[in-house]
Amino acid sequence: MGDRLAAFVSAVTDRVFGPVFTLDATRAGRRWSTFALRWFYLLCLVFVLAIFFYAWRKDLNDARTVDPNVLTRFAENFFWVYSVTQFLLVAAVTPGVTAGAITDEKERKTLHFLLATDLSGREIVLGKLAARVGALMTLVLAGLPVIAIMQFFGGIEPRLLLVAVGMTTVSVVSLAALGVVSSVLLPRTRDAIMLAYGLPVVYVWLSLWAWSDAQYASEPALVEAVRLFACGNPFVAAREMARTLSVDVFPAPAAWYVGFHAAFAAAAIAVAAWRVRSSVRTEGAAAAPRSAAARLLAWVMGRRTNARWHPQLRGEPVRWREMYVEPGSGSGVVQRVFAAAVLGCVFLPFLSIVAQFLMTVFDEPYSGRRYWRSPLEEFRSSTKVWLCVVTCLFGLLVLLRTTVRGASAVAGERDRDTWVSLVCTPLTVREILHGKWYGCVLGQKDAFLLLGVVWGIGVTTLSVNVVSIALTAVALAAYMNVFAALGLWASATARNSRVAIARSVPLALLLVGGYWFFLSCCCAGIGISGGGSGTGELLGYGMAFVAAATPAVVLGGLPALDFEVFREASRRESSGFLVVALGWVIGIAGWTALALYWREQAHDGFAREANRDHEIPGARPRRPRTEPRGADRPDRWSDRGST
Repeated sequence: MGDRLAAFVSAVTDRVFGPVFTLDATRAGRRWSTFALRWFYLLCLVFVLAIFFYAWRKDLNDARTVDPNVLTRFAENFFWVYSVTQFLLVAAVTPGVTAGAITDEKERKTLHFLLATDLSGREIVLGKLAARVGALMTLVLAGLPVIAIMQFFGGIEPRLLLVAVGMTTVSVVSLAALGVVSSVLLPRTRDAIMLAYGLPVVYVWLSLWAWSDAQYASEPALVEAVRLFACGNPFVAAREMARTLSVDVFPAPAAWYVGFHAAFAAAAIAVAAWRVRSSVRTEGAAAAPRSAAARLLAWVMGRRTNARWHPQLRGEPVRWREMYVEPGSGSGVVQRVFAAAVLGCVFLPFLSIVAQFLMTVFDEPYSGRRYWRSPLEEFRSSTKVWLCVVTCLFGLLVLLRTTVRGASAVAGERDRDTWVSLVCTPLTVREILHGKWYGCVLGQKDAFLLLGVVWGIGVTTLSVNVVSIALTAVALAAYMNVFAALGLWASATARNSRVAIARSVPLALLLVGGYWFFLSCCCAGIGISGGGSGTGELLGYGMAFVAAATPAVVLGGLPALDFEVFREASRRESSGFLVVALGWVIGIAGWTALALYWREQAHDGFAREANRDHEIPGARPRRPRTEPRGADRPDRWSDRGST
């Protein structure tokens, strides 16, 4: 019976998704990373459950008979934390898993063979998408045993479980479809991953800003349009569901969220299936446009018609190649649209702040209204908030981009079949990795320019302090050094870029601030349970120290510091300010030491892979061979005459 059921399921999947699904699902199920991710997720859930039980142990153990209301509140609170944990993990993992679906085939030069078969574009795209979505859905199913334990604590309402599972599932499908369409439209895995991570961040920020500003708009059509645009934002949906969750069986914001992402996933899959065969670019450059309009159209579409100019090679060829020959996959219409979206995400909120300031200034007697602060102070305060948010979000994207660039720096040589040519050069391993590191860090020139413009606006308008901006730049440079070294370390021994990116991106997401989830659970458990008179103060100092060394907190909070903040901190409580300053200094030193460690590990791994053990410090050099091994033994296959 089991064999017949397995054969029936295999026939159905082959009929619906095609043979690509069977192959990719089998390969994904045999990777150790799939099991490692699943066990890591389960350990996270068990850890959160243990912290919650520790925090509620007084209410659960003080009385002989526990109040059923206490059990119900415990189960409901844990369920919401479980849902948030599951959603965050899925949102962090899905783009990295799915964005290399087609680009892996392009980099391995196997997409042409796949397109030469009689498979349609729909079968190829749906097969690869279904295999990866199935692997991700095992994470959602892996948490069901933990949720089943909640039946002993009063159970969970079925409608809450339906809302959480439905929104998480549709988010997985939507993000996976975005990753696949990015993989189809872009030629390299690293560019597809950055697009798959960057577009959700841009959408969440723009929709959240538009939704918050539309609350005060008077035009019903504008409010409705903004509501439709922002209904796919998880923060907006959670805010709206908080009002009707206790009344409706399936809240309307949740239904709009599911419909938005389902429609987006269907459109993305259709585009990917339509463009998968035309995504293989023809070799050679197109003819140079002659007219000015044709050149402008070529520039808008991102088509390169002429060879790119390179400066003269004067030394350090790897650095020259990484800086001028391999800055990226070239420009294209997708990159131009993404760049325009990033610029709109950065500068549209500032233009709104400027418009609000002008409207307030030219409002004659302020329309009889009373303002707590002057319009200039309100403008500077809003500009400071805008600068801090942009620095945090864009800085984290820059760090992720640096990691992905480093992860594809060495492993990409194997993908392009240039590894042998690179290791056969007289360059040392340290010279090669030094040039790769320069490409990872200094290759972010466009990001430096954008952040420089944002910081210049803040300094010019006197919204932020020059010293705080300088300290933020120092911290960002130190963090980029670390994440570039992380990418090189993961790339030095990986067999291809996909493996290197799969190793480095989750660790990078954990280091930029992901570990704060576990710290907050621990601190919440200790704070709720109580731990003595001085526990709260000591816990606060510890959290402040760790926050001063966290990249996400530093990039978001350090630009907000000014002389008034320093003065208030020195007046009220100097010990807290000293803890934060000490945490920042020790954090920068610790991150720098970690970067040096990863660079040495990358050097040793690269040397072993390139068979250059003599360049590893402290390693015993190999003895040179003067004659082949076993030359003193007689040859048993020598010619003994004709037969």
